[in-house]
Amino acid sequence: MQRTALAQDTETETERDAISQDLRYLTGSEAAGRLSGTDGARRASVYLAQALEDLGLTPAGNDGYFRWLDVAAARLTGPARLKATIASDVTGSAKTRTYQHRKDFAEMSSLSSGGTVKAPLVVVTEEAQEESGLRPEDLKGKIALIPKRPAGFDFGATVTTAADLGVVALLVEMGEPAWFHKTVYGSPNNRIPVLRVTASLATELVAAAATAAAAGRSAGAADGGDGAANAAVRAAAPSPVEVEIDLPLSFQWLPCRNVLGLLPAGRLAGGHLPGSLMPSTHATSALTRTVAITAHFDHVGDDPAGPRFPGAMDNASGVATVLAVLRALAAPARRTRLPFNLLVGFLTGEESGLWGAKDLAAHPPRPLSAAINLDGIGFEPALRAIRLGRSAPGHWLADLAAETFQGLGIEVRWVTGTDDSAAFMNAGLSTLGLGQMATEPWPAAMHTPEDTAEVLHLSTIKEGADAILSLLDRLAARPARAF
Repeated sequence: MQRTALAQDTETETERDAISQDLRYLTGSEAAGRLSGTDGARRASVYLAQALEDLGLTPAGNDGYFRWLDVAAARLTGPARLKATIASDVTGSAKTRTYQHRKDFAEMSSLSSGGTVKAPLVVVTEEAQEESGLRPEDLKGKIALIPKRPAGFDFGATVTTAADLGVVALLVEMGEPAWFHKTVYGSPNNRIPVLRVTASLATELVAAAATAAAAGRSAGAADGGDGAANAAVRAAAPSPVEVEIDLPLSFQWLPCRNVLGLLPAGRLAGGHLPGSLMPSTHATSALTRTVAITAHFDHVGDDPAGPRFPGAMDNASGVATVLAVLRALAAPARRTRLPFNLLVGFLTGEESGLWGAKDLAAHPPRPLSAAINLDGIGFEPALRAIRLGRSAPGHWLADLAAETFQGLGIEVRWVTGTDDSAAFMNAGLSTLGLGQMATEPWPAAMHTPEDTAEVLHLSTIKEGADAILSLLDRLAARPARAF
């Protein structure tokens, strides 16, 4: 009995070591944030293809384990810069401030074009319009700052209006985050650079503009003259703040690849054929069924000459969990074979539009009967709750998962997501979108440099892998006609 317990402890430690190794590579500098279309993502895909080969899975792509597809994303090709030259007094002396990307400002990739712009700053508030007589035509050729978002602020409509009025770039206050979250979703139709800025940066620029404007008003009062005429002159006068933006943001379609491997029905991972088919009464037709288990391996990429974005929780953790499931299926102690094909997909392009999942749903190497997607796990010391990617009970696969996980003491949450599972559902597939749900306060590290492997709990990822393995076994016990 003592030797059995020792063997189990050793096996668990070995599994955790393997999970740790996967996380270290995927979040390391060689993978460089795994942004689709980059060398870092290509190196990560090679690592994952090798892992599938080592586990004995059959290549299921159109190029060995790879399935090529084009992925659109907004990618930085160089460092982003923002600086402001502030006139300190009416004599014309000035000071220049340079701001820190991701800390003080960040692009709003979904609404922003790239470009280099240098122009006077105009502060856009109701108060500013009343005080200076600011007119829509005064915005043309300017960089506009919205220093405080009003209630019901419509970001997209505001950007469109600004571009229509000839604004050359837009700065919008977005609170005081520790880091601005990075995104890579974009559009070729974006027309002007759009930056999120901290409240403190916005306050600084507003104060600088107000101080210089006040000095100008004092000088005007000393000279006398018509008040209305002075207001018109002030509205047309050079801004006391000039802003320069260099945002090398490029929206492109680039060749990328999913990583696909197949574990045929009746075969254990590792290439072994021992054991019994589960269950013995399974219809032969079950052997033609294919269940996909997927996780996206792409992330948002390290900034050029800037912060690293390891992407541990999002979604190296999901990839590591799927690999842990495969290793469990290949374990010598496992004697039961799945009576359906298991298609393993490590998918690209999730961060910019679910492109890898859309491609797999449209062009599966075999017709799919169901899909189980995993995104985000391991950020709490135990797997207390998991989302199912469904809003309510009533779907056979979600109900089976709920019963399985609750039997393991895991709370289920009926929550839908915007991850790759959405692409499978939209294609009409029976789908689960699994991911850990927070049951205690935790830092919002996703899409920031703080999403590192060190914040993850290996034991929780192992729990997730065990739970998914239990679900696969429950799925295997169902008659073929049930799915």
